[in-house]
Amino acid sequence: MLCGDQPHRNWYDAIMPLGQLLRDVVELCYPAQCLCCQSSCDARLCPNCEEQLHAITQRPRCEFCARPLFMAEADCPYCKGRGFYPYQHIATLGVFDDALKELIHAMKYHRRWNIGEELAERLLGLPSVKALLRDAEIIIPVPLWRWRQVRRGYNQADVIAANLARQCGAKASSLVRRTRSTESQTQFRSGQHRVENVRGAFRLSKPIAVKDKHVVVVDDVMTSGATLKEIGRMILQGEPRSLSAIALAVADPRGRGFTAI
Repeated sequence: MLCGDQPHRNWYDAIMPLGQLLRDVVELCYPAQCLCCQSSCDARLCPNCEEQLHAITQRPRCEFCARPLFMAEADCPYCKGRGFYPYQHIATLGVFDDALKELIHAMKYHRRWNIGEELAERLLGLPSVKALLRDAEIIIPVPLWRWRQVRRGYNQADVIAANLARQCGAKASSLVRRTRSTESQTQFRSGQHRVENVRGAFRLSKPIAVKDKHVVVVDDVMTSGATLKEIGRMILQGEPRSLSAIALAVADPRGRGFTAI
């Protein structure tokens, strides 16, 4: 384990043995396929998709706002070293592109939640994520509106958060809840419209639970950052010791492709 020694038991841990059994049966009946492009292969990703994903994870990015840099240790032209308030650090696999984009789409829209396990493992292999989780005590997934989660069958952020928490001994907790339904952020190209769409859409159910704790928020894709900012604003009311975030991917910082996320 990365930190602590008490695995967190939750809904994901409860169904994990059944999920593993079903995957074993499927692998026995059908040839192995790439999780990304579905081509036949003996690994979870085919060589081409593996190469794409590896290239994405190796690109330099700002340790404070997670946006891509032209070269390692270059000054960030987006946050200019000020970070992404109210978060101290944000870690991510890389830019929402190529194989990473396809994997996230499959996980979110095609009921392939098991892809979340693979992506969580990739996150745990990054030094930036390991460092961020070293002191983590509470991991909070970005919540879906309850009826959207019912239709989808799961919350992809829950899957990622549960995997990360299980490996580092932190507690995955749904302390932040949506107070109302919002339009999908994919419908808005303007960052300001995204801010207005989620304003007041979240509530921290037990502020005392995060007081003096190291808290990490988990999301799938950080686009304009409006959702993370609104959630962070709620969590700050509980006076955590630190607040950081982990996202599977960060959108093109120039705003291209927002409606495809």
